[in-house]
Amino acid sequence: MTCLPTKERHVMLERLEKQKTLTANQWKIIATANVGDMLDFFDFFLIGYVLAFILKEWHMTWPIGVDPDFGGLRGCTGSVFLGLDG
Repeated sequence: MTCLPTKERHVMLERLEKQKTLTANQWKIIATANVGDMLDFFDFFLIGYVLAFILKEWHMTWPIGVDPDFGGLRGCTGSVFLGLDG
C-alpha cells in the first residue's frame, strides 16, 4: 500500500466529508462487508444447529453446547468497544 503525500490525503478527506450521500461503489463495499460477516458467522449457526441434535446422545451439558455461540457474541461485543476506543 502506498502512502499519499499529506496534501493529497487532506484533499481526499475533505472530499469525503463534503459528500451528502454514499456512491454506488461505497454501497457495494458495505454490502460486500455485510455478506462477509454473514458467512463468517454462519459456522456458529451450523455448530449450534448440529450440537442441538447431539447433546443428548453424547451426554453433554448445556453450557458446552452453547459456548461456541457465546464466542461469537464476545467477539462482536469486543469489536464494538475496542472500535470506540480507537
